[in-house]
Amino acid sequence: MASNALGQDYVKLALHLNKHIDGLVDAYFGPKALIDEVANEGTLPLATLDQRCAELRGRAASEVAGVERRTFLVKQLEALAAQIEAKTGQPFPKQGDFRQYVQRLFDIDPTPADEAELEAHRQQIAAALAALGYVGDLADAVARWEQDRYVSGPALLDLINHVLEEARKRTKQIVELPPGEDVRVEAVQNQPWSGYNWYQGDFKSLIQVNIDIPRTRIETEDLVTHETYPGHHTDHATKEMVLYRGRGFLEESIMLINTPSAVLSEGIASTAGTFIASEEPDADQQIATLLRKLRRGCDVNATLMLHDQGLGTDACREYLETKGLMTRQRAEKRLSFLTHPLWQPYSYTYWAGGRLVEEYYARAKRAGKLKEAFEVLYRHQLTPSGLRERMGAL
Repeated sequence: MASNALGQDYVKLALHLNKHIDGLVDAYFGPKALIDEVANEGTLPLATLDQRCAELRGRAASEVAGVERRTFLVKQLEALAAQIEAKTGQPFPKQGDFRQYVQRLFDIDPTPADEAELEAHRQQIAAALAALGYVGDLADAVARWEQDRYVSGPALLDLINHVLEEARKRTKQIVELPPGEDVRVEAVQNQPWSGYNWYQGDFKSLIQVNIDIPRTRIETEDLVTHETYPGHHTDHATKEMVLYRGRGFLEESIMLINTPSAVLSEGIASTAGTFIASEEPDADQQIATLLRKLRRGCDVNATLMLHDQGLGTDACREYLETKGLMTRQRAEKRLSFLTHPLWQPYSYTYWAGGRLVEEYYARAKRAGKLKEAFEVLYRHQLTPSGLRERMGAL
């Protein structure tokens, strides 16, 4: 593997920072020697890590020749610097500070979701539900529609396995999968998320499905494509194959929460089902897509209500129930995510990432450049601003 002092120092910085921000490192599958080295150094003060981060940003800006890699490293390090600063001081003392923090984390414009757009989604959902016979109070109609389509027990596991195999077949038609790649699925409880891909390196993933949350058939299908093919597993495995093992980019052996790369990762996963869809969506799928967009927009607005506007959890819960058309159980689960110390800003990765990748895919499709688009999404070091530039070129 190519010599990579800058990549090594980037990995060591992240591993050290993970001691202060538990869960920052989502996965690491690089040289074990770096883990041992970091362990032997003990827990370094945040001030020391802040200095190292600043030095690395300067080195990345001056030493890395390729624009794409240089931009990736500089923006990733900016996100780490923002997290160090938030950890050392009083976070977000005044309105606007949280939004600036989100901008530094994710390389995006952290505007709220447009309430007029969300209302249009609600009206479309109401019309589609009425056509299926679900009328009356909209939140109640959504709850009844979802309840009628819940899948659980052995049927849920059968559905997951079926969707996984079919999605893998279709993914192989658009993306070159690494040899020996594999996915394992297990059920869990008492987690703030609905599903999680624990990428383990060597092209292997463990998918955990949170069975606390009732889910419909379409939600289950979306979960599988999001976490496996052509979502997170496909994204992680192909980048390990091409960027880490192929090009020797050591920074690609570590995956970090609350950084620009997470926006693209969630954007790809959120659009994954569209990449391999074989037919036009039926009425249930249209409703499910609208609900997902509505709820992700409401997640973003609830995030700002909590951490930028200083509103309490009761107000946010009511907003999620009434505007996001969520049951009390679902709203409570969302609040546990939005108030979690690590996951507070993360809703933006789904909202902004999904919209960005969806638009890029749509433009590439209109331009007849889907092959090129998949090459970019799965085999390049991406930042949101970098993908926006590529979109402009289309």
